[in-house]
Amino acid sequence: MVRKTWMFSRQWRASLHKHGLFALVFAAGLLAVIAFDAIAWWQRLSWDESWSTDVLETQVLVCLFLAAAAWAVLGVDPLLCHGVSRRTIVWEQSVANAALALCATVMVYVPWAITRALQTPLQLTLGSERFLYTYSLAIVESPTSDGGFQGVSGEEMVAGAIPPTGLPDEYVPRVLPLGMLFVFLAVFVLMLGVAMAGQLAGAVLAKARSHGVVWFAVVVSAIVAVAGGFRESLIPGRPQWLWDALKGGVGLSPDDDASVYVDKPVVWIPLALVVVFAALVVWVTWMLTKRREVMPVPKGAVV
Repeated sequence: MVRKTWMFSRQWRASLHKHGLFALVFAAGLLAVIAFDAIAWWQRLSWDESWSTDVLETQVLVCLFLAAAAWAVLGVDPLLCHGVSRRTIVWEQSVANAALALCATVMVYVPWAITRALQTPLQLTLGSERFLYTYSLAIVESPTSDGGFQGVSGEEMVAGAIPPTGLPDEYVPRVLPLGMLFVFLAVFVLMLGVAMAGQLAGAVLAKARSHGVVWFAVVVSAIVAVAGGFRESLIPGRPQWLWDALKGGVGLSPDDDASVYVDKPVVWIPLALVVVFAALVVWVTWMLTKRREVMPVPKGAVV
């Protein structure tokens, strides 16, 4: 008689333990890279009075994606060989990646908040800083004869920059009372989306690996191409409404004035999208895992 494996069972806890040890390897590598960055930052500060960087966020995102993908490719087969149910594997994998995304969020958000609050010479920046403000961007058609546009970001205006001529006062960006919370949620949305994308990529790679080297190489190339396509410069003609939704931005023209455009960041839009994406990834992972053939574990591997 075969019994179903329940959530938080002994198998689930054992899988989580192995997954945690696996993730620590990537965390150690990330810390080593950050240590080298710290040396470079220190040298840079000796040259310049102050400067800003977003390298920490980028490195954490890359590490999170690779860790989620590598576990799906390398960590699942040993569990299957030890009789862990596929349902438990998918459940543990999804929960662990969500937890790693939360840890990565804290790792990025806390240094950013500290450097911002203390106004340190080294300023860490985040792509989600726009959620601090009522409006993250304001563009007004220039009244001059050159026919250009005047544009300024919310951060620049809050810092004292003069708003573009013709921008109504109610659309001048201001810091939101809950802006710091919105930034935290936005960073978590980004980290969770990347972690689940890594889980999906790993599940697809594991499936392709079972069909041979050629299929594996084709899928790797496709994943690299898709990842590169998400860069803004490589998506010509993309639907603007979709891009705005992914960024959490809502474009507005005050009083239907086509010469004035403001971008209002709404964190709940990407949050809803990432929940739907995560659910879809869990389902796809389950469909691929329940049909996954057990690959032979290399001799000498620690399982």
